[in-house]
Amino acid sequence: MKKLNTEKLAKLIEERTNARLADGRLGHAELIVNQEGKRVYKGLFGTDGANGPALSADRLYRAASMTKPFTAVAVMQCVEKGLIDLKAPVSDYLPQFADMKVAHLVTDKDGKQEIVQDGPARVPLLVYYLLSHTSGIGSDSLLNVQKLSCGSPRETTAYYAEQPLAFQPYTRQSYSPSAAFDVAARIVELVTGESFGPYVREHICLPLGMADTTFEPSEEQWKRIVTMHKRNDDGTSGDIPMRPGCVFADAPATAWCAGAGILTSGEDYSKFAEALLNLGVGANGERILSEQAVKEMQTPYVPEAFMNMDNRWGLGVRVVTRDTYAHKLPIGAWGWSGAYGTHFWVDPVNKITAVYMKNSGYDGGAGASSSNEFERTVMEALED
Repeated sequence: MKKLNTEKLAKLIEERTNARLADGRLGHAELIVNQEGKRVYKGLFGTDGANGPALSADRLYRAASMTKPFTAVAVMQCVEKGLIDLKAPVSDYLPQFADMKVAHLVTDKDGKQEIVQDGPARVPLLVYYLLSHTSGIGSDSLLNVQKLSCGSPRETTAYYAEQPLAFQPYTRQSYSPSAAFDVAARIVELVTGESFGPYVREHICLPLGMADTTFEPSEEQWKRIVTMHKRNDDGTSGDIPMRPGCVFADAPATAWCAGAGILTSGEDYSKFAEALLNLGVGANGERILSEQAVKEMQTPYVPEAFMNMDNRWGLGVRVVTRDTYAHKLPIGAWGWSGAYGTHFWVDPVNKITAVYMKNSGYDGGAGASSSNEFERTVMEALED
């Protein structure tokens, strides 16, 4: 394990983040770094809105795809209780997924799109395919003609049971923004008898003391959501109005969008990351998951044969699998990002958790320049 030089870390973060603010590549950001369970850095940068007040610590962020690890934890809680078998067919829980079809989208020279049927799925969908982006549900070009959310995990599941898969299950990987995770959430509902949104809050958020993490914000929490930032063509900053009642895109908060719908704070997400680093135990001593279940989440579930990269999918997270990873996170580090610019990782080698919170209409998701820079910055501050 290497220790962070906290002075160097602060200097690098502040120089690089302020440079982004100065040239309009960033409107605001909250950055948190912990090592061995201790806070080594926290910084608040920019403003809440293009012409708003300085960013404050009580602001809440649209987590987008950083919701996926919560859904994976919920599934793994059910696995350790014997309620879900990761390697069982999805149809054991949702019979309507027994006879799925496969198709692809074709666009002709005039821009007209048509779904072309490829035939039946040759193998059954297994539960872990849902969490490792290998199911074909809500993926690829079919995203252009399929819905993000249908109002609840039950309704979304019913919709996707009638839709074709984008490829033969477990023959390759392709990102599912939410649909596959909504199906997983529906399985959680069926085996626990609890609605998914309240389940996550009751069994993950509240035990860890995450009072500001929710699918359904209160009236007071809606008022604390940070303003979505945009960069105008002339380089100036602006605000993006978000659809009322929606945390992600046009999916209503009441839909409990299992792949993208959580609202959270920087401090709350840091608590969640710490529980993952500590193999299921929060900083407050509360256990939300067994050690084995957390280790299962961070195990690459996608074969190198169809994800020949330096990181591969575990369950709801990406895992660094090669020492060629560009930003120098060690093999075994894991985490994920969100479309609006959120990012986190857990580094079990150096006992680090890091959280990057911002909401913008650009430079978000996997591979965002701001996320990459944050990873590189933290790694550069390590010393032997």
